[in-house]
Amino acid sequence: MRTVVPQSPVGALSPARRRCVGTGRINLSLRQGYGEALAVTQRDIGFELVRGHGMFSDDMGIYREYEWEGLGSRPL
Repeated sequence: MRTVVPQSPVGALSPARRRCVGTGRINLSLRQGYGEALAVTQRDIGFELVRGHGMFSDDMGIYREYEWEGLGSRPL
């Protein structure tokens, strides 16, 4: 496979790239210092949204089965 890249711009870059940033796994947002780093990035490029993977993964603790007085939760 061969990729050819033009030496000069072929058009304006869409501002959409500044609207959303990716964080990888969303559980990274639970780490100390993440908020400060995100604030610096937001200040510098002015994004509106953060995209992450695994919001409903076990490490986020969104859903936990439990038992209380003989009753418990069940998965759907």
